[in-house]
Amino acid sequence: MGRVEVEAKFSIDCKDLETIASRLKDMGFEGSRVEQEIDVYLDHPCYSVVERDEAIRVRLYRDYAMITYKGPRMSSKVKARFEVEARLASTRDGEAIIELLERLGFKSALKIIKRRIYFRSSTGLIVSLDRVENLGCFVEIEGSESEIRRLSRVLGLEGKEVEKTYVELLLESMGGFNP
Repeated sequence: MGRVEVEAKFSIDCKDLETIASRLKDMGFEGSRVEQEIDVYLDHPCYSVVERDEAIRVRLYRDYAMITYKGPRMSSKVKARFEVEARLASTRDGEAIIELLERLGFKSALKIIKRRIYFRSSTGLIVSLDRVENLGCFVEIEGSESEIRRLSRVLGLEGKEVEKTYVELLLESMGGFNP
């Protein structure tokens, strides 16, 4: 079943990752271990998902994978998108889904590699600290718009918000995206 994901992304200096992690722990957030995530974005055979502001992604973790569809951004002060996600039992299953989609005409368009640590609050707020290859470091906060705004103020992230997705940022840095 799908849901609406509400999140905001903030660009930070990589040297600030540890400070923010420490502040989150002091606030009672529980952190996970640092994980490498490999995101393979696929383009539809009949139209450009980037031009339609959609995403089809297979995310490969160490032990499992996720396939995700993200719909166009909805009007909101933070990024809100309809999302459908399914967990796959293994990384190998994720690789098989990529091959299946490619055989159906989808094209692997872009790969984004990041090192990420998740932090969760007791109220369900999720913060990820990301070091993204070829892009830099970011903080993503997922929750309600009011929770996102409050936490971004507490963490000193105001004015650092990035409205573009990692795909858009990477394509732009490669000279391949013209909004």
